[in-house]
Order: sequence, then C-alpha cells, then structure tokens
Amino acid sequence: KSEISNERPRLNCFPMRCARTGFFIFSSSFEQEKSDSLQVDLEMTIPSLCLYPWATFASTHGLIWFSKGGLFLVCNPSTKKVTTLPCIGARTHLGYDPVDAQCKALTKPNYPYPHQKCVVHEVLALGGGGGDSESSSSWRRKKDVITKPYHSVTKSVCINGFIYYGAGTPTRDEERVLVCFDVRYERISFITAPAQAVSFTMLIEYKGKLASIARHPLRPFLSFDLWILEDVTNHKWSKQTCTLPFSLAQEGRSIFSPGTNNAGDIIFAPHSLSKDVQPYYIFYYNVERKDIRRVRLQGLADTQEFRHRYGLVQESYLGKELSVYMAPQHAQSIASL
Repeated sequence: KSEISNERPRLNCFPMRCARTGFFIFSSSFEQEKSDSLQVDLEMTIPSLCLYPWATFASTHGLIWFSKGGLFLVCNPSTKKVTTLPCIGARTHLGYDPVDAQCKALTKPNYPYPHQKCVVHEVLALGGGGGDSESSSSWRRKKDVITKPYHSVTKSVCINGFIYYGAGTPTRDEERVLVCFDVRYERISFITAPAQAVSFTMLIEYKGKLASIARHPLRPFLSFDLWILEDVTNHKWSKQTCTLPFSLAQEGRSIFSPGTNNAGDIIFAPHSLSKDVQPYYIFYYNVERKDIRRVRLQGLADTQEFRHRYGLVQESYLGKELSVYMAPQHAQSIASL
C-alpha cells in the first residue's frame, strides 16, 4: 500500500533554507518532557533550490511542501523523493483527506484584479486514492473551484481534512475572513473571523482545533493573544491573552510558531540561525500552567565543521539568512510522488 499510514512513527522535521546551497532537512524524535536539549540529524539535502526566506512551508501528512511565486515543491523525506507541481497560481496549499486517504493541492492567484468578480482555483490530486501504488505516484488535475475575490494574508494549516488560511476581501473596509477548503468534497467556504485573529497572526492546530496566535509585530514579544475557533459551523471564537516571563526576540531575529508538540505546548522558534555559530533554541509554552521551557537543538548547523563542509560559512559572510522552518509531529510516509 503506497498511502500514508497513521501507525508510522512521528517526529520533528527542521528544513533549513540557504540562498546558495539549497535546502537541508533535519529530523529528531520527540523530546522528553523535562529535557533541555534535542538531538537533530541531517536527513537529506535539496541542492540548488532557491526560494525567498518567507516562502510558505508546511508538513501535510508526511509530505513537506514549499510554495512561493508560482513554484510549488513537494518532498517526502522518508523516500528522499522531490517533485514540482505544475500549478497555475502564485500561491498553493496542500491538504489531506483522511477519509479517502488522498493529498490534494489548492492553487489560486495571489491577488484578484479590481475588476474581477470571482477567483478561479485549481485542484490537483495525488494519484487516484485507494492505495494503488501505480496510480498514486502522479498528480492529476481535478477541477476548478470558483469563489468571490479575496487575497491571502496568512499561511495555511490543514486540520482534519480542511485547509484554513486568513484572507481579506477587496472591499472598502477590507473585511477579514477565514478561507476553509474541504479537501474531500473540494468546496470552499468563508468563516467570519475577528480582524485581530487574521491580521499579523500565525495559524496553528491547537488541541484539534484551528487557533491563531496574534501579537503586535513591532513590540517586544512579551505576550500574545490565543484565538481558538470553537464552533466552525456558527463561527464562534474564544480568546485568551498569554503573558510570557521574558521576550522571545533573539538578536533581532523574528519568531514564528509552527504548532504544538506532542504534549500540547505551543512551540516558538527563531526564523533563522545566527550568522556566527551559536546555539539554536526553541521554546515550549504551556497555556494552562503559563510557563515556558527553552530547549536547545543540537546538530542544527551549530558547529564550524558543519558550516564549512556544506558551504554555509560563505552564506553568513555574504549576509545571507539561514532560514529555519519546523514541522512538529511530522508523520513519516511511504507515499509516492
């Protein structure tokens, strides 16, 4: 069977982008609850892959994907296979339908033109579903999905067969909504959302629900608002403000949240490595206990020997950013691309 098995091990995945030398993908097993360090190992490299630092990245049921400027690349670290999808739009999102065990990509134009009255999306599907190894190894075009005009304002997250991302509608008041794509039935709906929940925010899965981490982008990272979509049907949200014991900002590097760990703690991490060799730390915040724990990632390009071996010293010398992404609870996969 070529589909992804829910019984296969889960781990943390850490892709690292370098401007001249491509991508490096590291992985680690889950951390111990009280551990202050986590060993990571280099899984594979994707040489000569050039993406902007803020390319969209996510892990969807065992597949790592990147989207930026019309390029949509899918990678399976377990099989070391990489493919580029022929997407027509400037932004693409990958989702997984757990009922039919099938991955699908939704692609759309980046911005609607002022005169447009609709947006046409394209849906691509991996294989035909059902686990046939021969038919599951290629992407095929499914159909178009048409909606009212909007432009994306957040990265996407796939939860229980639905892709979510924040958007703005081209109206005088710039209404904020949440786009919801049903992967199985290939339908798009819009969820009403507070403006604060989709502006300058990071969307994550929190305890099986869609959540948004909102903070002021220009202030010290000492607190954030956690918005949770409690009722998808009736568009009901809850909000709580979380205060941190210290600022998460490190040496001017921006902080992002890739989601939660196995225990449900919210993860925060710097978006790049330091230009010189310094330890790289991630943070686990427990909402109920309101405490935070710092964990060092050992082996993530944190020695001069590693940086020299892969040409990363020259990257730092030229001022190039060594961007770091993270996919917690990444599921190992045997799916063909």
